[in-house]
Amino acid sequence: MKVSTENALKIMDQMHTAKTLEEGFKDVAEDVLSYDWTKVGVVKGKEALLEEIIRPSDQAFRNEHFAFNHIVVSEETGIVTVDAVFSADFLGDYKGIPAHGKRVSWRIRDMHLIENNIITCMWFASDTLEMLQSMEALDFKFP
Repeated sequence: MKVSTENALKIMDQMHTAKTLEEGFKDVAEDVLSYDWTKVGVVKGKEALLEEIIRPSDQAFRNEHFAFNHIVVSEETGIVTVDAVFSADFLGDYKGIPAHGKRVSWRIRDMHLIENNIITCMWFASDTLEMLQSMEALDFKFP
């Protein structure tokens, strides 16, 4: 067993409800590998993860909330899959998209590899179409 369900859920809860980024990412390895749909290649290291992926999002989206649909823990592999809806106030420009000040939301399905109760690898995935529509970056909607 790489991780117990109880410990995995504690780590996920801490990450998604912490008051500060440092507190939320305390159980992330210093040499974590991160994969994000908006990045080319891998982001290596906790500081790079925070600076390149997490802080820009944190600065653009305020009053964020994660409505969890499912959290699936594989104790054998240590992989935790989070299926949730992210929502926040879009108050700062994000990846070249100007903020409109309204509430945004989209589905996410992130995965985390936990080894010895530390996150060593992270994969971030958002419903890209839903995200861009919510940010009003697209002029069309599917029926």
